[in-house]
Amino acid sequence: MYRVLVVEDDDIIRKGLIKIISKMDLPIVGFRQASNGNEAIDLTESFNPHIIITDIKMPGMNGLDYIEYIRASSSNSKFIILSGYGEFSFAQRAINYDVTEYLLKPIKKEKLYDALKKIICQLRKEDENKKYIINTDSKIKKLQSIILKDILAGQYDGNTVQSMIFESDIKFLKKGFIVLSICSISTYSISNIELLNHYFSKYIDLMEVSYYYTSKYNHFIFLINIDKNEFEDITSMLTLTIEHFIKEQSTNIYIGISEWTDVIMDLPKLVKQAENSLDFRLIDNSQHLFLYNKTIMSKAIDYPLEIYYEEILNSINSGNAQEISISVDHLFDSITKNASLTAKALKNIIQN
Repeated sequence: MYRVLVVEDDDIIRKGLIKIISKMDLPIVGFRQASNGNEAIDLTESFNPHIIITDIKMPGMNGLDYIEYIRASSSNSKFIILSGYGEFSFAQRAINYDVTEYLLKPIKKEKLYDALKKIICQLRKEDENKKYIINTDSKIKKLQSIILKDILAGQYDGNTVQSMIFESDIKFLKKGFIVLSICSISTYSISNIELLNHYFSKYIDLMEVSYYYTSKYNHFIFLINIDKNEFEDITSMLTLTIEHFIKEQSTNIYIGISEWTDVIMDLPKLVKQAENSLDFRLIDNSQHLFLYNKTIMSKAIDYPLEIYYEEILNSINSGNAQEISISVDHLFDSITKNASLTAKALKNIIQN
């Protein structure tokens, strides 16, 4: 259904046009009217008409000046110009403003009907094209999301990653990438990833979030597209973001950050780095931001813990709950007092 604005200084003609159009079998749902261009400008902005019927000669701002003003504002309204004989020079100027129809006074109902029907057909085609484009864009974005998630999950080898990015027309604005892995002590629904994204965009103007999803560990994984010189600014701003999030949402949040890279095939590696960094919250949960450190992560440490395992087994066999608790405390005291403890080593101990 379409809206029509009639701009005409002659009160009788203006009201007569509205009366005639309202009786036509056309999908028109609303009318507004103005007596000159100045008055029509405000109505155009508030009413947002699909079709504007305007006279050329009017007091104050004439029809062509009004059309020129509206076209400069990027309005997509369709125009029908009304003019008398001897005003052909005005019609020539109107062509430059992409006026759809030009009708001579006195206006014939049939001509007016044909002009309106033609415009409505154009509007319908434009609407269909917009829907098609939106639908196509939506499908493309869904496909790109699937491909990015598979890439980050390591589903493609290095050579395939680059070709998949190219073939799916995924574009990045900046030269490199980092990955964030985020978790909270609260259990978030999937909608809360939007909340986290809102905080990032609110506090970190530098950050270009290319993609985000929830991992199998219920961590939020963010692929961030940034230049190398922005990395330090991002980490400092993330600290501020965390402070605001904890304060406003009354919950703890932890973020692991990967290294920066400009090698597209290394994206799966960044996810692992971010997840490994996040694991350090198991050792020190007083911190909230953990940067990937290749040296620390590469350490492989073995602990002579058999004596503690034996103590735990003996206490379990005894069936004494207090003894079990004490033996477990002995194990973890030994682990946490080791200065060279890594998150990876702690996870291995717990799994064993």
